[in-house]
Amino acid sequence: MAVFLFLFLLAAYFFIYVYLIPTEPLTWVPSLIIVAIIYWLAIGTIYFLVDKYSVRLRSLIVQVVGAELQQLRAANKRAESLQSMASVMRATLSFEKVVEEALNVCSLTIEEMGVPAHALVGAVFLYEIG
Repeated sequence: MAVFLFLFLLAAYFFIYVYLIPTEPLTWVPSLIIVAIIYWLAIGTIYFLVDKYSVRLRSLIVQVVGAELQQLRAANKRAESLQSMASVMRATLSFEKVVEEALNVCSLTIEEMGVPAHALVGAVFLYEIG
């Protein structure tokens, strides 16, 4: 695209200096060279900036998608543990199994909050002591 635009610029420059502003032959060539250099510097700068910001944008998109994926996985784990707890409660009347499934749900929730898994054990011991 930039090459076609450059060729159009050359043709327009040639048309202006040969037909619209009649000048002596080849007196406009140095100015054409300067315009061509400025054009390619501008195109190079634009491509550099687009590449730089596309890399930054791509990394931000990867971070956002990764965070959303982590949240979806955590929600899926919560749903699975709640479903497991509901099936245990439906299938049995054993108090121990129901409490064990409730602790599994709580431990998953605590892990999602960023609290280490051993904190739940410490909380149980504090509860027994109190």
